[in-house]
Amino acid sequence: MKTAEIISLGSRSPNNFDVLVGARLRKLRTESNLTLQQLADQIGVSQPQLLKYEVGTNRISAGKLPAFAEALGVDILDFFKDEDSAGSPKTTSADKLRRECETLLRLTKSEDVLRKMSRVLKALHS
Repeated sequence: MKTAEIISLGSRSPNNFDVLVGARLRKLRTESNLTLQQLADQIGVSQPQLLKYEVGTNRISAGKLPAFAEALGVDILDFFKDEDSAGSPKTTSADKLRRECETLLRLTKSEDVLRKMSRVLKALHS
């Protein structure tokens, strides 16, 4: 995507770049096996608002991106990757599984359960 396609000065309407970020948000959310409601609850937005972000109807503020990245266990730069571009790395099944595990860990609130999960992972890794 060219910069000229992305920027529309003076407009508060979503542009092509906003649509790309929303599409990446949806892809990262589904790879993490989170529902719209689960992610919306983590971020503190409504499910309809999250859907508007994902389809590009509404822009995601720069202030919300770090919260989305943390909730999904990704680097904030992952929202800006255009996977259709040549040379872009593709997500492997191992990456998807890793993201799913990270999401489950983040969603687990009990320290006792986290301790048990850690023991299981250590035992499997040996």
